[in-house]
Amino acid sequence: MVLFDWRAHGRTARLSGTLTSDGLYEGEDFVRIAAQAKAMGSPAPFWFTSFSLGGQLALWAVKAGQTLTTWGPDIGIEESQIGGAAVICPNLDSNRSLSYLVRDPWGKYLEKTIARELKKLAWQIHAAHPESIDPEAIARVNSVWGFDREFAISGLGFASVEDYYQASSPLYLLPHLQKPTPILYAADDCLTPPLCQTCKLPVQAIRRSSWR
Repeated sequence: MVLFDWRAHGRTARLSGTLTSDGLYEGEDFVRIAAQAKAMGSPAPFWFTSFSLGGQLALWAVKAGQTLTTWGPDIGIEESQIGGAAVICPNLDSNRSLSYLVRDPWGKYLEKTIARELKKLAWQIHAAHPESIDPEAIARVNSVWGFDREFAISGLGFASVEDYYQASSPLYLLPHLQKPTPILYAADDCLTPPLCQTCKLPVQAIRRSSWR
């Protein structure tokens, strides 16, 4: 098992001021880490697993693994050595999920907490890489959407936050993924719209009261 901090998180943020792209580039990061694990002697197949935003990135990793020949034919791992992904409560559609979150009675408080943590993360990145992030922009952030407006879309070439969310949401990847990707949700997850509103895919939901 390989545990790591993705872009702009934990120790990775100390090494680089590059912000997350919500999967657009992290998918390749995950596959490159699998290639390094293989080089160190770990046996294939390699699976990606995480929850929430990490689950979103893991689904992008499956997509990156399926397209290795177009971006990484020489990194030391083959498409057949990528097993798939197993994820818990991943964000599948950011435009729908964020809209749902701020309307949910508990979710709106969670959104404020996430925004505070993102702001804290931005200050940490600024402390390590002051040239990479504008402190005045950090001061303006008061929501998840505001964080992405200030920091994500310009560097990634998007005209709006909505366009960025559309491009990075893995919902639209799922019909094209050829690897196993079991997805597990809590039925009352306030981060996720009711599944029938999000997609028609057969995902399993469990209630928190049934957890042990």
